[in-house]
Amino acid sequence: MKETFYENWDFDKPILFEKSPPHLVRALKIEKVFSPAYFLISIRNPYAHIEGLMRRNYSDSPTVCAEFWLKCAKFQIHNLKHLKNTCFFRYEDLTDDTEKTIEKIQSFIPEIGYLNKDKTFTAHNITKKPIEGIVNLNNLKISLLKQEVIDEITKTLQKEKEIVNYFNYELIN
Repeated sequence: MKETFYENWDFDKPILFEKSPPHLVRALKIEKVFSPAYFLISIRNPYAHIEGLMRRNYSDSPTVCAEFWLKCAKFQIHNLKHLKNTCFFRYEDLTDDTEKTIEKIQSFIPEIGYLNKDKTFTAHNITKKPIEGIVNLNNLKISLLKQEVIDEITKTLQKEKEIVNYFNYELIN
């Protein structure tokens, strides 16, 4: 594991950072290999997340995508309960209360220094255009879902509503 990370990290940087989503299932192993290890744990509204999964062809089944969100959410709960150094925030916390969330991250990892909330982001996103600043795109993403898709997602999430509730999300009826 160290070899793979070391091949890709720039050791001239004060913080070595890895953000690959699959690592949420490996977090405890990462913690054992790297010391100290700090984890920023985040999650996003299930409907917005599922829209992205479907649009990027993870699956055209709302049920499969909802089950995937539930699986990821369970891993995040496990990580929050078992990892030593965690800082949790939801996507909505970052986008809707940016200053407070940035302060939380800076307090957790002081070495991170200044975080520019007004930067223009060119990473892939639903708008297919650069986005200035940290912006909540959930409503736009959810508005693209057809009602029957929302209904199927809700039916799947309802089976494990305690997971949805854990992160203070609500089902859409």
